[in-house]
Amino acid sequence: MVNIGGNAVLIYGFKMGVMGAALASLVSRAIACFAVLYLLQKPDCPLIGQDGNIFNLMGIASRTLKQNGLADQAKEMCDRIHDSGDYYKALGIIGEYVNITSVDDAQSEGEDFEEEMGMQL
Repeated sequence: MVNIGGNAVLIYGFKMGVMGAALASLVSRAIACFAVLYLLQKPDCPLIGQDGNIFNLMGIASRTLKQNGLADQAKEMCDRIHDSGDYYKALGIIGEYVNITSVDDAQSEGEDFEEEMGMQL
């Protein structure tokens, strides 16, 4: 849509010809690139170092998704995990929805935040 609209405006409105078509294509591709990058972002979820029970991991990942406004994805993930029937498949499904990180990483980030807040007071 951006390319079509851009072509119309730049070619006919600003009389830019081929240069207008090229510019409209470039802008539409840049917008599409940013949209894809935005949609591919997954929230970080500290699972490494947690109790390895799949229902515990699923609950942590589901809560992370919900906290990031992704409740529909949380339900979809849980449904897929229940249907998977295999621990390793279930772990792979969780990895499709969240970036699996370490509990230690999450704690060190929290400590850094606390130190920053302490310095600002």
